[in-house]
Amino acid sequence: MQQANAYEQLSLLGYLLTNYDEPKADKILQRVAPEYFPNREYSEIYRAIRNRYKNGSGVDVLDVLTDVSESFKESDLSLIRATLKEAMLDATAPERSEITANKLIECYLWEQARKGLETAENADEMTATLYDFDEELQRLRAEQEAKRPENIAEYLNRAFQNDLDEFQATSKTSTGFDNLDEETGGLYSGLYVLGAISSLGKTTFIHQMADNIASSGTDVLYFSLEQSTAELVTKSIAREAAKAEMLSGATLSDLDENCKPAIYYRNCGIKTEQGKTALSNYSENTAPHMHIIEGNFHTNVDYIRSYVSRFIRGSESKRAVVVIDYLQILQSESQSFGKENVDRNITELKRMSRDYNIPVIVISSFNRGNYMTPVSFESFKESGGIEYTADVVWGLQLQALNDELFEKEGKIKAKRDKLKEAKEEIPRKIQLVCLKNRFGKTSFDLAFHYNPKFDLFLAATPIMKAHEAGATSLSSVRKAKTKKKTEELI
Repeated sequence: MQQANAYEQLSLLGYLLTNYDEPKADKILQRVAPEYFPNREYSEIYRAIRNRYKNGSGVDVLDVLTDVSESFKESDLSLIRATLKEAMLDATAPERSEITANKLIECYLWEQARKGLETAENADEMTATLYDFDEELQRLRAEQEAKRPENIAEYLNRAFQNDLDEFQATSKTSTGFDNLDEETGGLYSGLYVLGAISSLGKTTFIHQMADNIASSGTDVLYFSLEQSTAELVTKSIAREAAKAEMLSGATLSDLDENCKPAIYYRNCGIKTEQGKTALSNYSENTAPHMHIIEGNFHTNVDYIRSYVSRFIRGSESKRAVVVIDYLQILQSESQSFGKENVDRNITELKRMSRDYNIPVIVISSFNRGNYMTPVSFESFKESGGIEYTADVVWGLQLQALNDELFEKEGKIKAKRDKLKEAKEEIPRKIQLVCLKNRFGKTSFDLAFHYNPKFDLFLAATPIMKAHEAGATSLSSVRKAKTKKKTEELI
């Protein structure tokens, strides 16, 4: 039986010190006990790492040194410091660490079996000891071989049903928008990207979706790289108050009279009756499962992954929906910029969604050159990685872009005026365009009404395009509908 040498054990400790929040490290820390290390210094260092992992606290080398020092004399601490330093320098790759962990477990099992044989009083006890050892060894090796097999016949026999069970257990999270759920079946584990032009409402749309998800009892980790927690919470309160008014039959003019926007609550506090009721509902139904993590221009994917790993590890459900607002200001650990940076981040976020089996939603901005053209993959800034890596790609646009005016060359001023008019309309008529969907219907459009004053999106009636009604513009379609209703009444 091959033993793990001192270098391999040091390398394993180094890997765990620097990558304790990785899925492979998680498995090692679950399977290997401190007593599996034959060297006492290594065993105590590992015990300190494992205890901090179990408690959900960060694994920092100085904290580990402090924890370990309690078990050693002052004269021995120089050896512990040297051991930790060497471990950090010798940190190995995940695959090598798994091999070392398996060696430690096998050797520990054999050592226990050897001691059992030495103390056995008769042949039956020796046979039982050897049988137990062989059974444990076979179980361990079965675990090692339980990685998803490459041969499909083996995969169907050993892993297929488990993969199906995991997918079904974590799929179909409702977005809270009935029209979107009807088309998609809800959110699945994977990478979602939503893009739109500036100030169209992309953050509000996803934030409202996040509130809906949290209200249903699913944890949401909302990484906000621009807006503060106070901004987002007051938007939720304003939206909650407006929704309550509309459910009671209020009109748009009633909303303006009875409800307040988020900026009012930030300036004056929650003093109105509608605001107090909305705050109470939000506190009770949404807040317990909503987690807003304020970031900055130094926040990167590695930080997000580490946070998500710690949260899921400490969560009973082992599940969350992650939102990142937004992609273009998310930094990279490497010195890459522009498209290279976006591509790396998209790849890492996709990997995170797969490793933790969770939905990850990323908000993206559009190229300025696409502000007067319908949503397409070209609309996304530096979008190479998005098009190929994301599981689902959505875009928001003004419904006015369906007007035949935008099919013509030139007429820039007329187009700008049309879009300006559409943005000033209350409610603003928004169209969600699905460009890619690996989980079902690959292409669809949905209509929404957006009231920016109260940060509120509502599902609208299906979008009718001008040519479908035999009309020349959307305004003509509306006139045709009005005329038909009038004739019906007469």
